[in-house]
Amino acid sequence: MKVTREVCSDYQRSSRLEWLLTNGRGGFAMGTVAGANTRRYHGLLVASLRPPVERHVLLSRLEEVVEPGTPLATNAYPGAIDPSGYRNLIEFRAEPFPTWVFEIAGGAFDCTRIRLRNLPPTAPGTSPTSMRRSGTAGSIPARTSGRWGP
Repeated sequence: MKVTREVCSDYQRSSRLEWLLTNGRGGFAMGTVAGANTRRYHGLLVASLRPPVERHVLLSRLEEVVEPGTPLATNAYPGAIDPSGYRNLIEFRAEPFPTWVFEIAGGAFDCTRIRLRNLPPTAPGTSPTSMRRSGTAGSIPARTSGRWGP
């Protein structure tokens, strides 16, 4: 699935388009193209303690900012959307991993927020995950800062 700028920058549409990535062990990552969590089990890392039950959202979101202050995150609250990173979103690709492409200061910034890997766990009961960000803001490499939420 590939979503264009027209749909990505329209919150009403992009917040209804969902993606799902599973790890084959009952864990998953799931969310919307807009980046806002609109369902109970939307999250970047949802683990199942006893597959397929006892699911727990371990990482619900990342609130990333491209310095000096352009938000990538989108959060929906009753009557408000803040921050509104979806406004800078120019493309979303679901394959091979969910990837958001933002336009920042005239440059493109790719953000693959989560990759669930079906690899042997490094410790009993673990599931390897990773995140990757890259790109430029204008003519300089972009730096991000952020915080994560349970």
